[in-house]
Amino acid sequence: MAAHMRRCLLSTTQICLTQVRYRRPNIQKPRPSTKERRLFEAITQPILLPEVERLQPVKVKDINPRKDEQLSGYEKFLIRQCKKMFEDHKMVIVCQPLPMSENEKREIRNKFRDAGLDLVHHGNKLIRLAIMDTRLTNLLPFFTGTNLLIVSKDPQVAEMVKIVRRIPQLYILGGLVDNYILSKEALMRNSKLPPLDITRGQLVTLLNMGAAKTHSLLGSHQQTLSRNLEQYIKDQEGKNSNS
Repeated sequence: MAAHMRRCLLSTTQICLTQVRYRRPNIQKPRPSTKERRLFEAITQPILLPEVERLQPVKVKDINPRKDEQLSGYEKFLIRQCKKMFEDHKMVIVCQPLPMSENEKREIRNKFRDAGLDLVHHGNKLIRLAIMDTRLTNLLPFFTGTNLLIVSKDPQVAEMVKIVRRIPQLYILGGLVDNYILSKEALMRNSKLPPLDITRGQLVTLLNMGAAKTHSLLGSHQQTLSRNLEQYIKDQEGKNSNS
């Protein structure tokens, strides 16, 4: 019995294999059509127009504030401060700032203060409400996004442009100088002009030159006549002495 079990355990398992015949599928290529049929299909093939996407109108944000907005007492106080800023300062320049840290902003503000200028910030909503329906209404397009204002009680355009050129974080949009609204190009041309005192002196010199020239022209005939008479008298005295 033990010997029979040993033989059963040591015997190998027989593997049965089944042979299957592979059959290749019968796939036939379509026969080429005739020339007339290909021509007919090319002519009768429909022409599909490309799908045109309907462009949705861009919503432009209205820069004009609404008058029916309910304002708090603090907002009304800030609007009065904005109006006072435009009244007390003869130069208000609107700039577009690039991203900067608070330390960089503090350094830039100190540079302007050393030159007698100041860098301030007011919300665009309050500034629009302050200048709406006033003589400064044309400044509204400048106040979009985030803005910083360079203010001065006296016009210092040349000094302001000189400082801004060394500060890449500020971009000039335009501003108000002596009650005139100027663009960036106009501010650059204004910065190249001489000081107002020198310009006034040049104007006075030109006006005096015209008056002096007119006076000289009016008196030239009298001076010529006087010289001729003096010479005539000398000639006559010389003749009398010789005779």
